[in-house]
Amino acid sequence: MTVFSLAGLFLEMFLTALLMLAILFLAAEKHKATFLAPVGIGLALFMAEMTGVYYTGGSLNPVRLALVGSARPCVGQLTLTLLYSLL
Repeated sequence: MTVFSLAGLFLEMFLTALLMLAILFLAAEKHKATFLAPVGIGLALFMAEMTGVYYTGGSLNPVRLALVGSARPCVGQLTLTLLYSLL
């Protein structure tokens, strides 16, 4: 594994964790502003895609990458699951 592919792994992991954290905080936690969750999730997805598309192709969809054989977003989701359970 080269340095560039390792950097891509961590970038995709971080961006996927950021997107999933936005989804969990905005949509899963019920409060008065939950109706604005699609706007926040859309902005988080847009920022993650614009950041990652230049370096790794910006594929934050873990199902699509699982079929291809890359584990980058799955590692991000596992990291986020551990972080969210600690909160």
